[in-house]
Amino acid sequence: MLFRIKNILFPTVLRPLSIFCAALAGVILFPVFVEAQNNTKNVSADSTALIKTATEAQNLNPMAQKEGAKYTNYYYTRLEKFAAEKPICREDIVFLGNSLIEGGKWDTYFPAVNEKLAETGGAIRNRGIIGDVAEGISDRLDEIAKGRPKKIFLITGANDVSHDLSVDSIVVLIDNLVKKIKKECPGSKLYLQSLLPINESFNRYKRLKGKTEMFSEINAGLKIIAHKERVTFINIYPLFLVGGKADLNMPAKDQVMNPAISTDGLHLTEEGYAVWAKAIKKYVK
Repeated sequence: MLFRIKNILFPTVLRPLSIFCAALAGVILFPVFVEAQNNTKNVSADSTALIKTATEAQNLNPMAQKEGAKYTNYYYTRLEKFAAEKPICREDIVFLGNSLIEGGKWDTYFPAVNEKLAETGGAIRNRGIIGDVAEGISDRLDEIAKGRPKKIFLITGANDVSHDLSVDSIVVLIDNLVKKIKKECPGSKLYLQSLLPINESFNRYKRLKGKTEMFSEINAGLKIIAHKERVTFINIYPLFLVGGKADLNMPAKDQVMNPAISTDGLHLTEEGYAVWAKAIKKYVK
């Protein structure tokens, strides 16, 4: 059985649409980001730095976010960095999203592709921002849209979950983002990637506590969006489960990220990124 929201069909497994749905009500979303505790397993220096920065960016305090600002200080620092770089161009491939994107060394995962792009002035570009949300990506899309890159690999939604939004609210926000990318980046091939699972057993992110099943439910909505908007949906979610695809037969609340390839139950080790890179290799080339 399906129900319809603004011409989007959603399975009844998704939760009822919240009346305060941010995308419809025009509410400004302040980043109520994932709050961390201090019990991380041993990780690389790069991963530790990423988690530290994420923690600072994701806590609402004067150091992380100025009064009246829509997003964290780190968000604006990253925008300044992007503005100082060579502008996005038609020959680029852009990885767009949150800390999962920022933490990836995408150009090194696909060296042959990056070298080939360089022949015509292009490159694989990282446009991830720790703590970013669907609306934050939408608000900074212009910097990417101006260049109309060859391909865009999008992943977003994990930080939106930490806002205590409903599944439907998050799906609508991402649906609006996909529509905007298609409109402002004509000619760009968009790949909508699923959310990754999380693992609450790390006990690191308080604002994700009890929300494991939401990630599977959001992915169901993203698959519908991709079909409706005729964009490629890449379901990488099963690849990061403890038991792989077999775990999809379990209740959603029991589908958790493999701790062997995660630094904190949310972010990935280099081994985790290797799994991701292998899964999307055929789309990147």
